[in-house]
Amino acid sequence: MGYHMGKRDLLKKDNWSIFALMIDTTKYSEDLGKHLRGILTEKGLLEGLLPGTPDIDSRWNELGPYYCADAVREYNAFPDAALAWAAYLGMAVASCWDSDWEHTSSLPYTVLQGEKGFDYMDEYISEKFLGMKPGTPEAEKTADLLRELSVQANSFMLHYGAERGSTDAYRLFLETTRVMYVFGAGLHLKELGYSFQKI
Repeated sequence: MGYHMGKRDLLKKDNWSIFALMIDTTKYSEDLGKHLRGILTEKGLLEGLLPGTPDIDSRWNELGPYYCADAVREYNAFPDAALAWAAYLGMAVASCWDSDWEHTSSLPYTVLQGEKGFDYMDEYISEKFLGMKPGTPEAEKTADLLRELSVQANSFMLHYGAERGSTDAYRLFLETTRVMYVFGAGLHLKELGYSFQKI
């Protein structure tokens, strides 16, 4: 994609806010969410909407800048991982919300990521927060699903019409990681037995 913003720049609160206000990404996130929900529905993994909570959604505002600073560095070489790991992060936060939110609601990004860093984030979260040993059938099933969703999300993003290397393209990348985070959280909440309820 040719992104040129450095990690320190991305972590500056002012820059994050500028990206959040420059263009309206609501339609894009809705379109992407609909696309991913369609895939899950076709697989028989979803009926209707994924469960979610404002608590989990709002944590992205704190974790997102740090995650994206890592992910953007890896995107050109490993686009699928750069997006899929956001879903793992959502799963970790959902696990915290379900188990002991009072004591885990403010865990820093580095703790959720693990000591080995971004490259091993999927394995760390699988074992530490989801209770799945890397390489087991359960862990591989989750990895395969998130990999497929990330491939689909990346293709959707690249074909959405933004010029590569542009600010709009970068905005779509940030929004795609957020949507993947939300889907990861929702999938894990569903696995835990929660369901979407209209109020």
